[in-house]
Amino acid sequence: MKWKTASAKYRRAIAQALTAATPPMLAAGGSGPAGAELRSVLVNWGFNTKQRAMAPEYVADTLSWLERNTREVGELSDAALCRKVLAAATTKLDGTRAAPTSVRRNRAVLLNALDYAVELKLLDQNPIKNLKWRAPKTAWEVDRRVVVNPRQAERCWTLSEASSPAVPASWPSSVSSTTTGCAHRK
Repeated sequence: MKWKTASAKYRRAIAQALTAATPPMLAAGGSGPAGAELRSVLVNWGFNTKQRAMAPEYVADTLSWLERNTREVGELSDAALCRKVLAAATTKLDGTRAAPTSVRRNRAVLLNALDYAVELKLLDQNPIKNLKWRAPKTAWEVDRRVVVNPRQAERCWTLSEASSPAVPASWPSSVSSTTTGCAHRK
């Protein structure tokens, strides 16, 4: 597990990914805490060892409920349960698929956590590696608000030529714009 060497921001991402994956691991039929409360307890105290000692009483009650009502890690060797956990970790609360970067990060967190479970001999092998799964494709879209339009490019070129005659006109525009910076703006 990469917890000790991870930055605080990445530890939070790990906690969020594991929290998203938790609901399928809960035993059926338990009347436990509401979803928002459960997520808050897991992210802020359950997966945060430094804060856990200072947790309020209701948090300790929720964590002990989780301890009693969570399936054993070894049950993840069942492909159906493992698929549910992966699906939960890669979807948003409304059931739609999370952003491709979140999906990849959350899957990587699960893979690392289950590799750690294999290390601890809680599992024989990492069950996620056996699932047929395809990462969502990332769609790249140009943000027109930050791209120079032809009129702006012409003005930039004209101003850069006027302010820096040392750049030969025969050089490619990429070279001259990097040397002049094209920082003239009104």
